[in-house]
Amino acid sequence: MSLVTVEELATFTQLLIPTGTPTVEAQAACDRATALVRAYCRRNLTQETRTETVAVIREAAELSETPVASITSVTIGGEAVTGYTLRADGALVFPTWYTQGTTATVTYVAGFPATDYRLEAARAVAVRVAARLWSNPDSRTTYTGPGELSYSTGPELVRLLTLDERLMLDPAARVDRVA
Repeated sequence: MSLVTVEELATFTQLLIPTGTPTVEAQAACDRATALVRAYCRRNLTQETRTETVAVIREAAELSETPVASITSVTIGGEAVTGYTLRADGALVFPTWYTQGTTATVTYVAGFPATDYRLEAARAVAVRVAARLWSNPDSRTTYTGPGELSYSTGPELVRLLTLDERLMLDPAARVDRVA
């Protein structure tokens, strides 16, 4: 799921995005902006249900996506597990009788709630980046009028996050994992 929609992009840029090819291009800009924000934050950000198999190491199992909103089920060897604790960092702590190296299947909901300020900041950055990608796909940085038609371009410039955008995203960025 994209952090920004074509309709939100149209509202932000105050431009009408017609149907057809321009809509496809606008959606591609929204998707690329979402990917850039998620890559910077090293997490999905929006809530989703995930199922993964994790190893129990020192009675704990690290889940790949945080924050963890809720645990739906935990099974080891097909049997439901009770008595586990969810730590604030998203790790599950198991009772001591589960041996190290045992694998557990965990189904959980991860991501920030829709009203969380970190998700709202990520969405605000995503719409700004999408607007740059959609309205300036050639990354023009300077332009001279029709008499002396010239412009310079740098493909990396339009895709980089500005300092204020990085500051907005920092509260949502994971520091415990390197992508």
